[in-house]
Amino acid sequence: MIRTFRVFSLAQVSRASAAETVRRMAEARLRNLAQAAPTLLQRKLSGLSQLLHGERASVERTQAARWDISLTGTWPSRRATVAADAPSRIKVLVKTWFLRTSSWLVVFEAERALAEASAYLVGGTLAQSPKAVTTFTPDPDQWKQLFRWAGNAGPGKSRVLGGKFYETAAGGAHFKWLSMRLSEESSRRLLKDAFAGARGIGELLLETPRLAGIDESLVFRVSRGGVFRVYASEVPDSAVESLLVELARLWAPVP
Repeated sequence: MIRTFRVFSLAQVSRASAAETVRRMAEARLRNLAQAAPTLLQRKLSGLSQLLHGERASVERTQAARWDISLTGTWPSRRATVAADAPSRIKVLVKTWFLRTSSWLVVFEAERALAEASAYLVGGTLAQSPKAVTTFTPDPDQWKQLFRWAGNAGPGKSRVLGGKFYETAAGGAHFKWLSMRLSEESSRRLLKDAFAGARGIGELLLETPRLAGIDESLVFRVSRGGVFRVYASEVPDSAVESLLVELARLWAPVP
């Protein structure tokens, strides 16, 4: 089983009661958010509103640490041919979490544009401004923290399994980009060298330490575009939440 989700950051959250936020969420529309956005963002939101029709966001559950929000509407289906006719529309249901402790928006199982539509609608409503919503991208220090977290727990506990690296060197050779996936017999020194010398990180594939809350390790991939994929025979919500809570703690700003 694979659970895929995209993470967005929310710079602020407006102060409002839960009842008021639920009401605002039900009334939120992308075209209305676009009207109050800066020019470039306005164009983006207007384009998304042309794709997403009849959108309705509803708060399904509120907890101290997490809100569960559903977005429904219709979205263009993929063209079956290269004919010029407009594609038909399909009904969509997108699940989004708002993690209150980290101010992350987590959008599940949606292509990039649909995930952005959900993130801007939900996040723009929570913040009262779509400018507060940004795609989460690990910075250089966060990549290093992630690499150390998975690589330094000791044999059999957690490991870095692979990654994609740009402008790097390994084994005495230089690469414009290098994608690696280690086997049990692979030299981990090559991976460490490729990571340490890279001018950019495209993604990392990791096995975590045992996570609090589920007392298990997870194998997951994270990309520089904020896309996460978790691999396991079963990936319940509790496993996803435990992973995200641990990552938020790992990447918390130093006071």
